[in-house]
Amino acid sequence: MIKKTIIIPIYNCQVDVVVTDKVEEVAEQAGFNEECTGYEGLTLSYPSNPSIYCIILRKSAIDACVIAHECYHLTSKIMRACDVRYDAGNIEPFAYLHGYLVEELHKIVGHGKKRSKV
Repeated sequence: MIKKTIIIPIYNCQVDVVVTDKVEEVAEQAGFNEECTGYEGLTLSYPSNPSIYCIILRKSAIDACVIAHECYHLTSKIMRACDVRYDAGNIEPFAYLHGYLVEELHKIVGHGKKRSKV
């Protein structure tokens, strides 16, 4: 099992990342009470601490699509919590945060290398 934390100071929150094949067990421990059998990933926020989020990824199912999918859910949750509206005139905060989260998750799970600056 891999457990890492990503701190996002600009949005005053943190993301706990858990990579495991026991998604259901970890989700239950985190207080997620809905059925999640077979999920490849899961993105949660904690009602007791809304500035902490959790992404649980099923180790045997991780690929670029699963990472991007869960990061989309996480980006949406963080933006809603910060009252940042998504509309045609305001998409850059979403795009930058989503890109950052995808890159960080890829580093955690060992996919690819950090992108070089151009």
